[in-house]
Amino acid sequence: MNSENGIDFSMGSLPPEETAADSRGGKDETSESGSGREGEAEPKPVFHTRKNSTARPGFHTRSGGYGAGIARGSAVAAAKKKKAAEEKATGKDLARLWLRAAVIAACIVAAGYCLIVIALRAGEGRGDLDVRKYADETAVTIDGEPMTFGDLTFYIMYEEMKVEQQAEIYNPDNTRDYWNILMNGVYLSARVKDMVMGMAVHDRIFYNEAVRAGITLSADEKQAMENRRTDFWEDLYPSQTEKLISSRDDINHVIYEIGLAEKYQQQLSVENNISYHSLDWNGKSYEKLRDSDHRVKVNKSLWHRFHMGNNTLIHGDANFVQGAGSGEDEEEEETLKDILFKSRD
Repeated sequence: MNSENGIDFSMGSLPPEETAADSRGGKDETSESGSGREGEAEPKPVFHTRKNSTARPGFHTRSGGYGAGIARGSAVAAAKKKKAAEEKATGKDLARLWLRAAVIAACIVAAGYCLIVIALRAGEGRGDLDVRKYADETAVTIDGEPMTFGDLTFYIMYEEMKVEQQAEIYNPDNTRDYWNILMNGVYLSARVKDMVMGMAVHDRIFYNEAVRAGITLSADEKQAMENRRTDFWEDLYPSQTEKLISSRDDINHVIYEIGLAEKYQQQLSVENNISYHSLDWNGKSYEKLRDSDHRVKVNKSLWHRFHMGNNTLIHGDANFVQGAGSGEDEEEEETLKDILFKSRD
């Protein structure tokens, strides 16, 4: 016995039988000869193991029993897991497929919409601009100040009226012919269009300069401008007053601006000792002043679609105020040269 750990490691004393056998030379005669029968060997003890035992069905075998049940259960579980994974993967694939189809459909719809919009805009870009729909759109910017198509109403109405009066003399059966006359390779309607822009820019520049200079109209000058307003409204064709591009008050204010611009022009000609007409919208002195001291930018994307002749007129519409068919004496008509190269009456 090991005194240190309190544990007895000795083998102990052998049983009496084993001691006797050992004293006879270490062999047990009885064990060799069997169980008392001479010449017959005693069978060796057999211990049942997994290798040599006849197990009951369903136990400790691969073909049945508990072990096989576990194997089959594992196989079934693996199959179910695989099937679930396949179904999950299939669901994800279907979701991706539907998402991709939805994205493609949305792209097709968006592309179709864009094509329609582009086609419509392209169609609009090829057609004449409806000035009433674009009355609030900028036609030209002068020194950073926008001037809309509505602001051009007076000039459009005035020039279409004057040219149409000449057109009635040229061809009373079809006044459109006159608008399409070519002059040095340029249609008359295009020349009148340039006049509208040129006169409008000229008057706005001089009006702003007059305001900055503190120039005002006298009582007589205001009355003269009032007479011009009356004459303007009376000389128009019926179709021109039925559907105005801008309001009557706005048009009357533009006429007032013109009066102030003309007074500034007169003062400028005296101060600089230059001709009054050289400061007209197409005069050399004015063009030099405009290009050196002012910034003018035309809205080309819209202006190129604007055409003169059909904005306020119904061709063939008689102007009875001018005396056509009214029995009044007709005034002397302005020549084409007067219309094209004079700023106003």
